[in-house]
Amino acid sequence: MPRAKRTLAEADANAETAPAAKRPSTGGKAGGKENSTSKPQKAAKQKKKAKVTQKKDSRVPKNADGGTWICICRPHDNDSEEEYDDVERENNTPSPEKTVCDGGRGPRCMCRRPADSHPQYDWVMTKRGFELALHWMAEREKRTQDNFELHVFNDFNGYGTQEVLENMLVAFDEVMNPPIAATGPLDMVLRLWAQVEGMSLFLNDDLMEYNMLDDSASVARFAEMVGVAILATIELLIARGLFAKKSNIRNIGLILCRFIEFGQTQDDASSMNEDGWVNRIVQVADKHAVAIEGTPDIEKTLESIRADLEDEEPSSKAEAARYAKAKKKWTHKGDRDDEGSRVWRSWDWTVEFKAFKKERGVKVSPNGPVQGQMVSPFVVDIADAPSPS
Repeated sequence: MPRAKRTLAEADANAETAPAAKRPSTGGKAGGKENSTSKPQKAAKQKKKAKVTQKKDSRVPKNADGGTWICICRPHDNDSEEEYDDVERENNTPSPEKTVCDGGRGPRCMCRRPADSHPQYDWVMTKRGFELALHWMAEREKRTQDNFELHVFNDFNGYGTQEVLENMLVAFDEVMNPPIAATGPLDMVLRLWAQVEGMSLFLNDDLMEYNMLDDSASVARFAEMVGVAILATIELLIARGLFAKKSNIRNIGLILCRFIEFGQTQDDASSMNEDGWVNRIVQVADKHAVAIEGTPDIEKTLESIRADLEDEEPSSKAEAARYAKAKKKWTHKGDRDDEGSRVWRSWDWTVEFKAFKKERGVKVSPNGPVQGQMVSPFVVDIADAPSPS
């Protein structure tokens, strides 16, 4: 069996070292006295320049605090390279055609660079959030049959991804409940935010096989829970005074952008408006003057969503009263229109996730997916799975 490919999680964040500073020239005998005062000044300038270069090109060490802000590479495609090039040339950062994302190993990768050393670079996140995303990507690779030269059944990879996604929600719930982040120090808020950051990266990675599962109802239900998670997080940030134009959380607009982009991919599966939380994100962000930004096409998306928001007002006083009542105590029926589609006027993470755990858990086995199981920590790695009977 060929050796498995190295995952991003195995990347050495300290592999790259800055180039050594050039040694100052000693000069000749004849010029020794004439340059005696200029040499120390020149050496000091070279030393300072080398120090700055090392700081900008270095990576945040592995043992740094999880709340440390780091750079990450921008996702880009051929259609958007010209737009990115203008921005990154202005900010003195690598242009897309020269950028190669490898998890922070190569000189053309922005990942893991200290955000404070690149103040004009706006794709930043906490170290903890970045590492969570890499962890979940590694867990997905463990559940990808192709990596082990196996074929168990067609949707095996998709259901393996579903298991990772569900456990992602479990991890979020462990930080959200009990609600320590709501009253504790800023570090607890950042721990919750790191979960959200990691989700935003993973959800915009390769989910094609998951999105093509024959069980589209499960795909839609998960998309709905993602919306509840991000909206519950926004409510917490508002309560802490952190959901604002100027906030100690540097990347609110970027992370919201990524969640919106994920939500836009769930339209086909969401027959009952399970992805309607995207509109609510934009509405709340506009109300609090939080700019949603990150990718070149996001402005067109926001324009379309804002147009939809104008048509979302309740059609009657009775409907408006029902939505207002639902905000006080969430019920499944209270947040639905007459046709049963969700309207996203109210949500409750604790209540909804408790119900989700009971109804949508999936466990992957060599004999196929087992539906209706309680969502719980990972139980199956394909590398350790027994052969099909």
